[in-house]
Amino acid sequence: MEQAAIMVTGGSGFIGSQLVRKLTEQHRTVVAVYRRKLPESLDRVYPVCTDLSSPELMAAPLRGVGTVVHLAWEGGFASSVPPGTDWRHLEKPEDSVNLKMLGNLIKAMERAGTQRIVFLSAIGAHAHATSPFLCEKYMAESLVINSKIKERIVIRSAVAWGGQQSNDRFLRSLLRVMRYPIYPLPQKRGNLAPIYIHDLAAILASCCKIKLNEPAAVLEVHGRESYQVPEIFRIVAEKLAKGARIPLGGFLGRSLLPILERDQRTNSDTPKLQHILGIGGFVDASLAVANPLISVIPRDLAAFRDNLLK
Repeated sequence: MEQAAIMVTGGSGFIGSQLVRKLTEQHRTVVAVYRRKLPESLDRVYPVCTDLSSPELMAAPLRGVGTVVHLAWEGGFASSVPPGTDWRHLEKPEDSVNLKMLGNLIKAMERAGTQRIVFLSAIGAHAHATSPFLCEKYMAESLVINSKIKERIVIRSAVAWGGQQSNDRFLRSLLRVMRYPIYPLPQKRGNLAPIYIHDLAAILASCCKIKLNEPAAVLEVHGRESYQVPEIFRIVAEKLAKGARIPLGGFLGRSLLPILERDQRTNSDTPKLQHILGIGGFVDASLAVANPLISVIPRDLAAFRDNLLK
């Protein structure tokens, strides 16, 4: 019997393109939703161009779809909340492009009777988060969990890295501030445990087929090893930067960072480090032992230090 198709929103993005490829390797039929960049041409992949601006636009694409993996996210790590908006009190979906798009998708899925939604959130998502990105992700989680979709999965992920360097927003952000011999060293409470893009794609693909005993589940995922921010910079400097690099911390480093992160290209999608570093890092693995989704995490997660150039 033919398996139901899987829809991936943001199917041509950094994570979406890897997930679409992973699903086709598993011989799944994929509906890849995109806005600007056409997804990679692969067997069993059907691209659909839409902006999720209304539930009606999603009615036809959802036919024959059993699971939707929602990755599309306007504004990246900076979020889609307009400047000046009190993002800690987002009461109306129209205050956020992302919440509005997700709300339309959920309505369409409820009308179509779509079985499952897998939503990619971020570690650190919280109602009182210190960044609009994490607050917006938390609000989106609430929309998913409180929806009438039969099966709801939320994956809270650490920042992803890997694939081609030109597509890796995390590495681009690091290298942008390291283009001179002296670079600013930002501060962050706690460690980072970046997750390899192929590992994250494998986790999301597994979420499309795992059997659920509960209607909703949340899982936090991260890379195999955690690092302090200075160590992350040292690893990148040793493997990717040309010539010696000297970190500059303290007040001078904080003052220099926003200057180096200015990008004259208005279409640049390289995020600022302050936004990336706001994402949560390492999570105590012992807390996930009883989680019903724990089996979706690969046993051989890649380490950032060992796999940076792969």
